[in-house]
Amino acid sequence: MTPASLGSVLARLTTSVHDYCAENFDLKEDLGRLERVRGVTAPEAVVLYCARILEALAASALRAATLKPSTTVFSNLDTLQQYNLIPVATRCRAHALRRAGNAARHVFRRIRHDDAELALSFL
Repeated sequence: MTPASLGSVLARLTTSVHDYCAENFDLKEDLGRLERVRGVTAPEAVVLYCARILEALAASALRAATLKPSTTVFSNLDTLQQYNLIPVATRCRAHALRRAGNAARHVFRRIRHDDAELALSFL
């Protein structure tokens, strides 16, 4: 995915998605920051922003279903699965993104450009 293509993907988001805000989260802000760190070739930051967005959206999905979110994205994805609120393919991608975020956050391995591009595609 080229930097220009990320911009075109963001431009295609509906206004209700692009302008989504929660108490401590503004999707438009995070997507803008994600686009900027990608532009300066910071793969760790790209992966971390993708994982951050996943974490916020998983918790928001639970709140929308009137369920109480946990403090961990793993637990939130598990709850979404238990209530059959997330398709299998989406759940698998979400867990892969969660693991990539952990690898970047805890320095489990080197994060490369391909990791960042994969995280973007999962997001």
